[in-house]
Amino acid sequence: MIIQAVRPTVVCIAALLTLIGFYCERPLLAQTASDEELARKSLPLRTALHYDPSLEAPLERLVTLYREANKLEELLNLYRGHLKSYPQDSRAQTVFVRLLETTGDPATRQTVRQATQQFPNNSYLHYLYFQSLKKRNDAKALDELDKAIELEMLPARKKAWFDILLPAAELEARRDLAEKHLRSLAETNADPDALLEVAGKMNQFKFFELALETLNKPASRNPAPETMVSMQLEAANAEVGLDRWDKAGARLDNLLKKVTADYWRRGEIVRRRLAMVRSEDERRRTISPRLQ
Repeated sequence: MIIQAVRPTVVCIAALLTLIGFYCERPLLAQTASDEELARKSLPLRTALHYDPSLEAPLERLVTLYREANKLEELLNLYRGHLKSYPQDSRAQTVFVRLLETTGDPATRQTVRQATQQFPNNSYLHYLYFQSLKKRNDAKALDELDKAIELEMLPARKKAWFDILLPAAELEARRDLAEKHLRSLAETNADPDALLEVAGKMNQFKFFELALETLNKPASRNPAPETMVSMQLEAANAEVGLDRWDKAGARLDNLLKKVTADYWRRGEIVRRRLAMVRSEDERRRTISPRLQ
């Protein structure tokens, strides 16, 4: 009779435990499903970054995806685990550095410094290190940008980084870096239009002698007519910068002889020539029928 009385109690307890276990597992199952869904949604973004770690949009969406799920640390741990297994994966290392920077992780600076040491020929990692140092006003920042430009093989990216370096070098009295890369650009370009663009940058940052040297390169000879006019104007700007007003004036006088009376830039050339006049006598000689 005692055994029979106990049996229903045991059955009730077993049922209660089963029920408790079921409800305890539900959050775990939901959590697992959530993690799987997050991994599924993030896979295309992580794949895109694997092939090009410099992409902006996939990185932003990836961070947003994990931030909205309150799982940013899980994302970082995902890359930490991968790098532990594959320490030579420079692409994953680059993405990891960018994630640290984007999430404001204090380990960013040390991690990117170590990454540039591990992958010294990776231009983009040097650029990321430059950005990290620049945010902290570190004097070594431009040296890292210098390395990034030297190592970079993509012309568009190299040009974009160079356009960052020029004004920064001017502000920080590092004209040596600017001149080095300007000379490199002049040496590696054999197209008159490209040399004209480089000479324009040289004038902009007051490398006047270098601009004249570039415009007189053999590669700049026999340009298209419009390019020729622009080259002569740029050369005149360099001569004015060097206080060679007479040579600049003579150059523009010669240019005016070459262009027709109805040439669309003739007025601009005349105005520039008149701006170089340094005496009333010269002004009278300059304002003549042949320049009108």
